[in-house]
Amino acid sequence: MLRALRKLADTWIARAFFVLLVLSFAVWGVGDMVKGLFAPDTSLAKVAGEKIPLEEGQTQLRRELDRLQRQLGTTFEANPQLRRALAEQTVDQLVLDRALRAEQRRLGVAVPDAMLRDFVFGIAAFRGADGRFSRVLFENFLRQNGLSEQVLLAMVRSDLGRQQLALAVNSGASAPDALTQPLVAALLEQRAIALVLLPAAEAPEPPAPEAAQLARFHENNPERFSAPEYREGTLAVMNAALLSREVEVSEADLLAAYEARRAQFDTPETRGVVQVLVDDPAKAQALAVAQTAQVAAQANAAEIKTIPAQIQVAVQANKPKTDKIYYKGVSITMGGFAEAASIYRDHDETADISSSFSKFPFANDRAGHTGETRFTARQSRYSILAQGDVTKDITAGFYGEFDFQGAAQTANANQSNSYNPRIRHLYGQVDWNGSGWHLLAGQNWSLLTLNNNGITPRAEVTPPQIDA
Repeated sequence: MLRALRKLADTWIARAFFVLLVLSFAVWGVGDMVKGLFAPDTSLAKVAGEKIPLEEGQTQLRRELDRLQRQLGTTFEANPQLRRALAEQTVDQLVLDRALRAEQRRLGVAVPDAMLRDFVFGIAAFRGADGRFSRVLFENFLRQNGLSEQVLLAMVRSDLGRQQLALAVNSGASAPDALTQPLVAALLEQRAIALVLLPAAEAPEPPAPEAAQLARFHENNPERFSAPEYREGTLAVMNAALLSREVEVSEADLLAAYEARRAQFDTPETRGVVQVLVDDPAKAQALAVAQTAQVAAQANAAEIKTIPAQIQVAVQANKPKTDKIYYKGVSITMGGFAEAASIYRDHDETADISSSFSKFPFANDRAGHTGETRFTARQSRYSILAQGDVTKDITAGFYGEFDFQGAAQTANANQSNSYNPRIRHLYGQVDWNGSGWHLLAGQNWSLLTLNNNGITPRAEVTPPQIDA
């Protein structure tokens, strides 16, 4: 039987059957997608690029009919004219809702969760006999209106956002008196001008000034008829440095001057002599040998005394030029920097050097029109790196890097600027140099960070921007 099935599987009939089976499953899988691409547009309207689906309008119309049915009782009957009017009203409400939503998104109007919660808890229909929020009444209202909790909260949030827009429009804008009063005064101001035309050609010639008038005018305006006092002088500077450039001294003159004052430049040679008088040549030879040996021993002793200093100089010369601390085969490197940064924002975020993009103030918030200037040192860092050779081929290390971006509940800038240290990197590593294996355990840059060479630590391509 199995042999027959295998033989049948190799035929063109079986292959065609499998192809048809695969195609049927493929069409079945993408049928809804293809149907959605070529299906006609049944949306009720399109507002700001957002379509209002037909199903949403039908659900809203059905909810409105149920509401009228509960209010008017069983005698209520929706005739075609009433249905048409309710349908048009529903479409208008949905269009208005989408338009207000688009404007709400454009202005960045948001309804916080705390405001939504307080509003729902403040609805009288949801309060029990004790005057507090009743979960039972809340769920009964949802069942009666065919709503879920998420849908109702979304509707209430949207209504609160629309109320903020509506209140802003209905309240209008009024200018302060300090602005309106100068404008009104400028608009209502009137001025009178009396113009007298005096032709210069018809004016008589002025009389010639008298000597007393000229003297008086000169006394009142002396700066117009006088010039500042000037004096001329010649300054001559003479010193040895300047004169030596102009005087040339020959070699013969230098030699003659040296010979004339040679005693100032020569130091007479002095020698010490130890004389021993003996009457035997053999004893004299023995004393000379002993004296030579003593002088050589003294010279050797002086040279031996300088050996420790020479060794110390050689050790210091061969010591690696580094700021590392060496202790029992472990090298410890300290690092870090102190930063004094200044921050300016034209929108007040009430944040430190780390910008809070989740609560950026928009134009409808007072903070959106207030600047912010801060001075901070919280991004100052300090680090420590300890490394040592376990064996000739195995190296172990530890690295820690910290800053002051921690923000516990006790952190504040009110008086002492008390901010907590924060761990940036803290890990240990083991490197097998011969085989090229590396093991790291701890907290380090994420794998999204680029590296200069492999994924070995402290070889990362750090971001060029501020990474708080």
